[in-house]
Amino acid sequence: MNRAGEQVLIIDDEKDLGWVIGKVLEDEGYRVSKAYSGMKGIEKVRDELPDVVILDIRLPDIDGIELINRIKEINSSTCINNVALLNN
Repeated sequence: MNRAGEQVLIIDDEKDLGWVIGKVLEDEGYRVSKAYSGMKGIEKVRDELPDVVILDIRLPDIDGIELINRIKEINSSTCINNVALLNN
């Protein structure tokens, strides 16, 4: 299934990581937007209604599970992929 052209929102407070993920997806034909906090991500979900959200579950301003629940309240059909990358 070709999903190119779909809107992807990346929510991650690490700008470099968001940029890399976004670049890979853009190269594959996806339309990408980014938010660098959970609250900004919620605003973008409301404004853009993305098809897919990729989010860091460890954001400084909102718990990742709470963020998922709030995104689903806005648009229950949004596909959400969460990422937990841990630094030692």
